[in-house]
Amino acid sequence: MKYRLLILAVLFILSTGVGSIPDPSPQYGCETEAYPPLEQFKLPWFQIDLDASPRTRWTEIITTYKDPINDLVDQLLHLLNLVDPSGTILKIIDDVLPTLVLKFPKEYREEIEGISEVSGVKLGRVVVYNIFYELFSVCTSIVAQNSQTGEHFHARNLDFGLFMGWDLENHTWTVSEILRRMEYNVEFVRGGQGVFNMSSFAGYVGTLNGVKAGQFSLSLNERFVLEGGFVGLFEWIVKHEDLYFPTWLARDILTGNYTYQQALDTLSTRAILAPCYYIVSGVGHNEGWIITRGLNESLYPLQLDQEGGRWYLLETNYDHWKKPFILDNRRTPGEKCMNESSADTISKEHIFNVLSSDPVLNQLTVFTTMMNPQTGEMESYRQYCPTCYIW
Repeated sequence: MKYRLLILAVLFILSTGVGSIPDPSPQYGCETEAYPPLEQFKLPWFQIDLDASPRTRWTEIITTYKDPINDLVDQLLHLLNLVDPSGTILKIIDDVLPTLVLKFPKEYREEIEGISEVSGVKLGRVVVYNIFYELFSVCTSIVAQNSQTGEHFHARNLDFGLFMGWDLENHTWTVSEILRRMEYNVEFVRGGQGVFNMSSFAGYVGTLNGVKAGQFSLSLNERFVLEGGFVGLFEWIVKHEDLYFPTWLARDILTGNYTYQQALDTLSTRAILAPCYYIVSGVGHNEGWIITRGLNESLYPLQLDQEGGRWYLLETNYDHWKKPFILDNRRTPGEKCMNESSADTISKEHIFNVLSSDPVLNQLTVFTTMMNPQTGEMESYRQYCPTCYIW
């Protein structure tokens, strides 16, 4: 974890200057009136037809968000050029990475090729854009069940852009600002019928969170460990083609004919190329899990247990059996705010308020999504808090 954070910190310092790092001073109050947000913050909806050609199914979304996609890729390349002014890394991206697309599953390969064609972004750069989400997302996910109604709530904050450029004039994270311009919800359909819903960013083909009506919902958080995504990515490139992108696995499960238990089993055992947390909610009593993943194993799975007093699960980016990183402790204030409710009274309104409380809500938070696995409903809102904790 320290090695990966050091790499990010170097990028941050290079892009801002040591003296410009803002003073982090989190506030630990709990919001009580954040829900409902203003209508203008709702994410727009699109539809993806799984019966359409993978190469063309994303055309409407990519055309709509073509400008911010190009802006985001330019910013990522700017950061890489700070590390390597010679341009060697960029040459590898443009000349070598397109050959890696041949290692992708056919459907995802064709989707990424189609995104490149429509957006005008070189293929290798679209690959980098997708890989970055596997390695650098910072999130908070919550699953809870109301003991009186049996209703399940699954919600998450998506935080992204850590150390990827600080705008000195506006005091914002550069990548986070761009992402807020390219967020959306999407309904995947097959044969004219809804399959699942997800929220995401234009140009990204994986699933960071999604809900399948009457069955389950899931979200994915990055896991900060030494054997992180860089290790898995290198192994995938040189030898282990069976390693799978974690967000592609999430999408496959939501797209496929998986039951809740089959989803848990697959998320727990499938070899993946980046450590992560899968947070899953079903529709039955105590159907909620945090699955802590290494590349090839699952560690200390944690289940909802209302009878034992564990009526909610809250995961950030640190193993639940360890203390969180002292400079990134969203768990403690999140639990404090969750505990102002109870299993008898928990509601989506309260959970949204928790996810809108500083520092659970922070300057990296780009959207909040709330999912109901019983109904398949999903509400997503753009988030922005310039006075919150910086990460």
